[in-house]
Amino acid sequence: MTPPPEAVSPLLQFGSYFDLALADPDDGGAPQQAADLIDRAQHLRYEVYCREFGFEREEDCPGQRERDEYDARSLHCLLMHHASHHDAGTVRLVLSDPGRPQAPMPFVAHCGASLFTDHPAHPSRLAPELCCEVSRLAVASTFRKRFGENESPIGQIDGIDISAPELRTYPLISLALFVAATRLVAACGCLHAYAIMEPRLARRLAAAGLKFERIGNDVEYHGRRAAFYIHLDTALAATAALPGMSAMYEYALARLDPQIRCR
Repeated sequence: MTPPPEAVSPLLQFGSYFDLALADPDDGGAPQQAADLIDRAQHLRYEVYCREFGFEREEDCPGQRERDEYDARSLHCLLMHHASHHDAGTVRLVLSDPGRPQAPMPFVAHCGASLFTDHPAHPSRLAPELCCEVSRLAVASTFRKRFGENESPIGQIDGIDISAPELRTYPLISLALFVAATRLVAACGCLHAYAIMEPRLARRLAAAGLKFERIGNDVEYHGRRAAFYIHLDTALAATAALPGMSAMYEYALARLDPQIRCR
C-alpha cells in the first residue's frame, strides 16, 4: 500500500516541488539562456542581500542586480518552485581562473586574514585548479519560515498556500542547494570546496551529514561568518550515508547532469 504523503520523508519528496537550472557564463551553446538564468539569480541575490538584509548597498546593485567579478568564473544554480514558478533559491560555484590560477577565491579576499595558516586545507597548500568555493547562497523571502528565520538569508521557508507535505520540504532548500553544489564540485573535477557561512548553518549541514571543517576565526562579513572547508570525498560519503540524502543527490544529479558543460 502506498504511504500517505505526510508519512514520506521530505527528502524523498523534494523533487516533486522544485526544479534546478544551471547556467555557465561561458556556455557557447545557449548563451542567451545562460545569461537570462544568471540575471534571475543576480536579481534574487539583490532582493535578499541588498533589499532584505542590507548587506550590499543599493548604489552597488545597478538594475536591481547583485553582481561581482567572480560571477564570470562561476557556475550558477537556480532553484525554481513548480507551483508558483517563483525562483526559490540560488547558489554559485566559483571555479579557479584558468588565465590567472593564483587569483584568490572570494573567501580569501573577504576572510584571508582570519584563516588558520597551519591548517592543511589552507588554500596556499592546495593546487588552485582543484579548489572551488560554494558562494552567494540565498533563499527567497517568500519561502522563508516566519519563526526566527528573518535574521538570515539562509533560512527556512513559508508564505505560500500549500499542502502540509509540501511545506515540510521547504526547510530543505538551503541543503538542496549545497547538495547541488556538491554535484557540481564532482562534475568539474574539483576536490576541495570552501564556503563562508554562519557557524549555525555549518551545524545544520553537519546534522545532515555535510560536515564542513572550520578553517578560520569568526569575521564580520554579512554578519558573523567564518571560512569552512570540505573535501569532495567527505561530501559524497555524506550523500550516500542516508537514504534521504542519497535521494537528494540523485535528484541533483538527474536535474543538473544534462546541463553541465564544465570548463
